[in-house]
Amino acid sequence: MQISRRRSLKGLTLATALALGGSIANAQVSNTTSGQDFRVDKVFTSTNSPLGNEVLVYGRSADGQPTALLARVGTQGTGSGGALLNQGGVTLSGDGKWLFVINYRSSTVSTFAVEAGGLSLKSVVRSGEGFPLSVTESGDVVYVLNENPEGSLQGFRNQNGQLTPIPATFRQLSSGAGGSIPTQVNFSPDGRVLIANSRRFNTVFSYRVNTEGVTDALLVALAQAPGGHVFDRLGRLLMTETFSNAPGRGAVSFFRFSPGDPARPVLVGASVGNNQTGTARIDVAPNGRNAYTTNTASNTISRYAIRSGRLVLARAVAASTSAAPTDLAVAPTGRSLWVLNSGSQTLSVFAIDPDGQLTLAGEAVGLPFGANGLAAN
Repeated sequence: MQISRRRSLKGLTLATALALGGSIANAQVSNTTSGQDFRVDKVFTSTNSPLGNEVLVYGRSADGQPTALLARVGTQGTGSGGALLNQGGVTLSGDGKWLFVINYRSSTVSTFAVEAGGLSLKSVVRSGEGFPLSVTESGDVVYVLNENPEGSLQGFRNQNGQLTPIPATFRQLSSGAGGSIPTQVNFSPDGRVLIANSRRFNTVFSYRVNTEGVTDALLVALAQAPGGHVFDRLGRLLMTETFSNAPGRGAVSFFRFSPGDPARPVLVGASVGNNQTGTARIDVAPNGRNAYTTNTASNTISRYAIRSGRLVLARAVAASTSAAPTDLAVAPTGRSLWVLNSGSQTLSVFAIDPDGQLTLAGEAVGLPFGANGLAAN
């Protein structure tokens, strides 16, 4: 696929725009809450404010209730101020040392070091061509998905929190008339495959990634208005299908990758419906046995089970939420699920029992309108 570089939406070449980013000197943010370690059992979201984006940090008390707001940390960027059709706007690195946050309106990405005493802002860089929606990381390679008429990807090298663009990693998702509606980018667990998706073209884009972080030939698979996606621990791909929010049509597709063609998604059976509406975001438990989706228009969470290599609907309504659940994150322990409720501007935490069932533990209130992204450690 031949791809040419274009001018960004702000009239700057990509090289010039990226050069505007840089490291942040002396941007230390301390944890002022006694006894809290930001490296464990915390959840991170962003205000997505056009007046100045901030990271919000919450934790859990001994009885499982969400704590009061522990910290709010400026990103030195600006957000959209409203809802975004994305997943991965706030992302933790695989080792938990780095937090990446999109600044949609300012077309930048902020990188924080996650430390015992708090968050330390290390860099703010231009995200590429357009407005960032999603960030993913594998080792020292970071990719950002940007929204522009076609949708585009840009790769970076992470060097102690400083993101540097990797040459020859810029890719447009599509050059079709009407443009794309990109929502998320994600690395496979081994870092060899990069997945992005477009709602407008019902397409999952799959790229091979080499040791230099450069993406090779484009491969595609089809899904119905794909929303979010996640890899399970065996490297299989779970993709939500919104069906353009048709009532009761929410579903999840399940893909595997064959050894002979490791970057080509192969559908494992038909997509599995949940009779809910607006199924957009998804996350999977660390043990790989259960996956959860938020159904924004139905105000519910569905639970899927992975059994003998097949995906089945375990509970169409595993839990109900206050209003318009969007982002979600399963904690690395597998014992709790965090959910951002955009309609009620709350943050819910659910306890996960050994069978994968959910019980509401509590809610934090007072999140700003348009809050975006969710990551848990």
